[in-house]
Amino acid sequence: MSAIELIELFLAVGAKMSTSAWLVMAIVLLLLEMITPGVFLFACFSAGALLAALAAFLGAPSWLVWTVFFVSSVLLVFLVAPIARRWMSGLRPTPVGLDSLEGEIALVIEPIDLATGKGKVMVSSNRAIWRATSDQPIEEGQQVRVISIIGTRLKVAVNQESLSKE
Repeated sequence: MSAIELIELFLAVGAKMSTSAWLVMAIVLLLLEMITPGVFLFACFSAGALLAALAAFLGAPSWLVWTVFFVSSVLLVFLVAPIARRWMSGLRPTPVGLDSLEGEIALVIEPIDLATGKGKVMVSSNRAIWRATSDQPIEEGQQVRVISIIGTRLKVAVNQESLSKE
């Protein structure tokens, strides 16, 4: 099949897309955007398809509908996508699971001993009891802050805020 035949086929079939076909195309492009997050390319083409659907609904000729689709999509790719990418890169992901424990306050319920590596803390936010390690020995009853998670242990340090209150 030659290039000219492909163009003729495109003009015969593709040029007569209805409003509903443009809406389906917009939905498919949005689904592609969900699969490839952070790119915003397919979202721009989806918006272009919505504008083309509007033009088709208003009865515009097919050449104008296709022009609306291509021009609006290209404009959105060059104008909106960079702004959206910049905005998305500034958002920090919300920590979940174990990562959400970093920075939490805990209470030492079993002294943390450097020699034996034993010690337990109870995290204030969820009342869970964890084995803990520290760079310094910490007595029972002291408030600590979770610095990091190492395997199944929490690395903690004495909470400076609780020391300043005493």
